[in-house]
Amino acid sequence: MIFFLHGEDEFLVSQRKQALVLAFQKKYTGAEYFVFDFEDQGTAQDVRRALDTCVGGLFATEKIVVFLHPFVLGESAEKLMVEFLKERGAALPERTILMFVHSGKIKKTHPLTKVVLATMNKEEVCDALAEKTLERFLLKELALFNEHVTIDPQALRVFLAITGSDTARQITELEKLATFKGEGTITVEDIEL
Repeated sequence: MIFFLHGEDEFLVSQRKQALVLAFQKKYTGAEYFVFDFEDQGTAQDVRRALDTCVGGLFATEKIVVFLHPFVLGESAEKLMVEFLKERGAALPERTILMFVHSGKIKKTHPLTKVVLATMNKEEVCDALAEKTLERFLLKELALFNEHVTIDPQALRVFLAITGSDTARQITELEKLATFKGEGTITVEDIEL
């Protein structure tokens, strides 16, 4: 199975990747898990090593192989990935998941993007959340940080105005507020303080 996880919100992409990997590991306790970050190691040799982990053997177990930053590969390394997907993408072992993870906009004309889109079994996009969805998301996260703290609706609007659209910053600042408040309702004054 080829899974393509991407979106413009880096924090949400990363969070979703973690959730998917944890769910996979929970379902298949003996599974293998590999991560290859091509931003750090993107040579043709690195890609060969990564692709070798995708091939199942006689005693292959479930495995998930995560490719981070796949669209930064150089021409020769990218060519190896494209050829692999074209030749073997559809014939991957049933219990092998390749997860391509990219944060930021994708170029649909990019050679690797074209092949991933053509061979993938599932795609998930994590873009910035709409205001109401973001509010629900932040309230849920606040409850995870401290179930004894809530936030006043007016304070939440002020909080969103101050933190902008950076989800990672919002989560960090929300955690600080939850810790600062301890219990009760976060007010505009708390945010200003």
